Amino acid sequence: MKKVRGSYKNSKVIGAYAKSNWVRYRDGRWIPTRKRVFLYWHKFLVEAEKSDEYQVDWSKYEGWGGSNYILGNKFDTFWEENWKELFSTESRDDEPRYNISTKAPKADAYKLRLKIWSYRHLDSILEISIKVGLDVEDDDAHRDLFPKGFHHSDFMRTTQDPNIRRVTLRHMQKAKEHLKNVSQGSFP
Repeated sequence: MKKVRGSYKNSKVIGAYAKSNWVRYRDGRWIPTRKRVFLYWHKFLVEAEKSDEYQVDWSKYEGWGGSNYILGNKFDTFWEENWKELFSTESRDDEPRYNISTKAPKADAYKLRLKIWSYRHLDSILEISIKVGLDVEDDDAHRDLFPKGFHHSDFMRTTQDPNIRRVTLRHMQKAKEHLKNVSQGSFP
């Protein structure tokens, strides 16, 4: 059997090292993913709490400080006071008190979905697409979402482009899914 340096459960072996999303954060402690993913969990939680459509079950968030604390403090304040107790472990093999529900978190997608959600009050999906920049092919984060050769001028000529509409609607639906999940104590 091949001995692998840095191996641990639920990891992929690449070369002589095991690959994992776990991050050694500080004080010798580990977090299961980058801090940025927890930022979006916090932001979606704030949005769910502010929304009339969702009812946050605060019993699932023991140790987070409750509604007033989450709404009244910035993420960095929340993080500094709670990251060790809520999200970190001493070993990568341990389970943190609160963990994300996926092995492959996509922070850029969470950011886009939150942005789309923030423009939900606009009259049309196409207006939302323009506001969040989904109509621009040159944006590296969204390049793979559109057909090859698609250009901003094409969008302006065809204001009913089905690809942009489809992508925006899909991300809006995923944002609603995240809000529902966050209301029930998990992310994403």
